[in-house]
Formats: sequence, C-alpha cells, structure tokens
Amino acid sequence: MKILVVENSSIVASDIVLSLGDLGYEVVKWVKTGKAALEAVHDLAPDLIIMDINLDGPMDGIQAAELVSKIQLVPIIYLTAYSDNTTFERAKKTHPFAYLVKPFVEKDLGFAIDLAIDNFSKQPQASTITTSPTEHLVLDAVFLKVNKHYIKILLRDILYVQAERSYCKVFTVEKIHLLTMSLHTFETKLNSQDFVRVSRSALVNIHHVDSFENHSVWLGDQEIRISRSFQDAFQSKFLSI
Repeated sequence: MKILVVENSSIVASDIVLSLGDLGYEVVKWVKTGKAALEAVHDLAPDLIIMDINLDGPMDGIQAAELVSKIQLVPIIYLTAYSDNTTFERAKKTHPFAYLVKPFVEKDLGFAIDLAIDNFSKQPQASTITTSPTEHLVLDAVFLKVNKHYIKILLRDILYVQAERSYCKVFTVEKIHLLTMSLHTFETKLNSQDFVRVSRSALVNIHHVDSFENHSVWLGDQEIRISRSFQDAFQSKFLSI
C-alpha cells in the first residue's frame, strides 16, 4: 500500500508519516502543495492519498482532489483542522472515501484508511476486472504478488482467507501469504464458487471443510467461527442428511 501524504505542516506531516509506518504502510512521498500532489500522482501512482484541505499555494486540497480524479482513480482521505459545515459540504461534493478532523490519534488514522479502502473496493470501477476472453485465462490458480514476483497458488491449495485490517491473509496448505488488499477486493478478484463467506472477516474453501455446526466450521484442526447472517448461505453449499 503506497500512500501519498499532502500536508502543509511539517510537524503534522512527520506525525502522519510515523503513524503510517507503525500501521505498516509505505509513504511514497510527502508534499505541501496541490501542484506537487498532482505531479506526485502522475509520477508515483499512489494507492491512497491523505489530503490536507488547507495547503500552501493558490490551490487547496479540495481543488487538488478534483484534479487528481482526472489523472487517477484513487481513494482520498481528507484531513482538516476545520469541521465547519461549509468546508464539509465542499469536500463532500468531491466524494472522498473518508474524512479526518485534526487533532487525531493513530487509531483514528488506521480506521480512516480501512474505511477508505473498503469504500473504494466497492466502487464498480474499482472492482471491475478487465481481462482477455475467459478461454485464455488460468482458472484453477491465482498469482499472488510477493515483493516484485508473482507466485502461482492453486485454488485447491487455499484453505481459507482472513481479513487483517486493510490486508488479508491467505492460508494455504504449506504457508501463509499477506496481501495488501481488503478481503472484499480479494473475493471479487477471485470470483470462484469454491469459496464462501462465513463472516465479514473470513472466506473458506468449501473443498477443505471437514465438519461444521451452526456457529463453527473445521478445516482439519482449524476452527473458524460462522456469523449468524452467513450460516444459511454457507450450509447451502453442502448436501447434508
């Protein structure tokens, strides 16, 4: 997750950068002006932007966000010391994915990022996958990016996938992989009938299910809780007598 920080205060920016590091995110750049933000978006293609509304120069953060949307579709979190209705209404018209009022704590920043990623992943243009015709796709495996490499994971080897804040963990027969995307995004990209939700934070491969009851499912020795709202959909995947 590459994050661009747009903030005119050096003290606040330093605090944000340190907090993002603690939360496990990479800050690709920190800039003070809207013009610099546009250049950074063009050059670096960040995955998320934390945008202060009050910036140095003639362009404020809301104006910068409007121009950013013409360069790249990217979730933006507004950061401001002002909570007045006028500023909020102006900001709302640019459809931000989260909104933070200064002062804030690290936990609030983490929640805002989680919310922004989740909201962004639900946008049609964010979740639509452009591919070549189906007959040319590898349909029995997924390629996971690890550092700079894509490694092949057979779908039948995935036991379950679990949400971990804005990340998700993919548990396979041999090891665990950490992905920098939400569980919703992974599920959308996977698009496989072999996987079913058992809760807001867990997705299981039905072919590895050994037993289940109303509130739990077992994959070998691993017990995973089933939320009440997912019980019917989960149990409908199995012929039970």
